[in-house]
Amino acid sequence: MNFIPLPRRSDEFQQAPTAADIAALTERLLGLEVVIAEALELGGGAFNNAFRLTANDGRRWVLRLAPPPGHPLLYHNEHGLLRREHAMAPWLAAIAPWLPRVAGVDFTGQITTRDAILSDFIEGENWHAAMPSLTASENDA
Repeated sequence: MNFIPLPRRSDEFQQAPTAADIAALTERLLGLEVVIAEALELGGGAFNNAFRLTANDGRRWVLRLAPPPGHPLLYHNEHGLLRREHAMAPWLAAIAPWLPRVAGVDFTGQITTRDAILSDFIEGENWHAAMPSLTASENDA
């Protein structure tokens, strides 16, 4: 697997998991028959680490990992955010067609202490990247 984390200083809040953690998580969540060719860390997020995973057959997913539970910069209310997000999914049924399908979750702590959610990858442009080129009314919409 071609593992491409973002370069970071050791004192930054977000820290990438290991390539071995990603390989083990994807094996658990997708099965042994799916071979991940690339794990590319995506920028732009402020809390979770997000990796676009590409399989040898071209299928793609996004794997998001929460910070480790003992992270010294976590506030009390930030513990379990991915679990809370996942628990909210039934309440978002009305907008489900616009949300990525969750392909798997791992909250067991058996592979890594970090909670993980694997979702289908949706092609498109990140709103934060597009925002400067939009009008105020387009951004409001």
